[in-house]
Amino acid sequence: RDIQVTENDIILGNGSGQPIDMICAVLLNPGDVVITDSFVYGGTLNTLRRHFTDIRGVASDESGMDPEALDKEIEKAIKGGHKPKFVYLIPTFQNPQGWTIPESRRKELLAVTQKYGVPILEDDCYADNRYDGDLPTSILNLDDTNSVMYVGSFSKTIAPGMSLGYMTAPQLILDRAMGVKSGRVSEFTAMAVEKYARKYLDAHIEEINNIQRTKRDAMLSALGENFGTGAKWSDPDGGLYIWVKLKEGSDMLALNKRSVEEIDVGFHPGINYSPDGTSGKDHIRLCYGYNQPDEITEGISRLANFLSKEGVLDS
Repeated sequence: RDIQVTENDIILGNGSGQPIDMICAVLLNPGDVVITDSFVYGGTLNTLRRHFTDIRGVASDESGMDPEALDKEIEKAIKGGHKPKFVYLIPTFQNPQGWTIPESRRKELLAVTQKYGVPILEDDCYADNRYDGDLPTSILNLDDTNSVMYVGSFSKTIAPGMSLGYMTAPQLILDRAMGVKSGRVSEFTAMAVEKYARKYLDAHIEEINNIQRTKRDAMLSALGENFGTGAKWSDPDGGLYIWVKLKEGSDMLALNKRSVEEIDVGFHPGINYSPDGTSGKDHIRLCYGYNQPDEITEGISRLANFLSKEGVLDS
């Protein structure tokens, strides 16, 4: 990721979630504004809510967050007396929307935040899960004002249960983060990961990416065959998720439980990823990380039939 740090610039945590929570504990007071994408990882939204944050979503397109919309939202917050504490981004294989912000857009977003003196929290936990295309450099590497905090994780590469993450940030943030850190990372886990990574990690990532590419392709193919023009979905170059938009006005939250009970197929309703907790009822997130390709094909077929009967596929 083109990041030059020493061991003194890194704090380990339980996955990437703990470092994010530590940053929130250091920077946030109740009522503080944090800007995110209009749909973003629900785990981070829940962390922000636990800190009683005023979360404001900004629209994005297929290249990520809209810089002009971000500029307007920051200006609006400042005029209201609440300068945002940071902008949270998953710039690479965003969860749930799947896009990757190209380098040119990363520079535009960074220019906006630097203009107002607002830091960025870059969550790069999916960066190694790349199946196609070129990987843009990290936002941290593009920053020349020491205004980016960065978190990553090994849980999406070495193993799902390997809950080991890390953060780097300006020294003042690191010092304060250590003061609020609760619990400790397993030294055995950290040492095992370090030894494994030096010798085997690159080859392992290539292996699992080949497996996940096949699963992603199976899901995209099944969506095309079964959903046709009845929905729209993302076509990610990596990550683990596909973001699906169904018929406008659909309520996928109401259908979620029934889908599991009646056809044994699960999905995550779009509102799980909405900062306001209400938008996105006509969206769902699908994950191809666990099931085998034949199971994915069968599951998408079942889901299409179910949703068609419920009238939520566009005709």
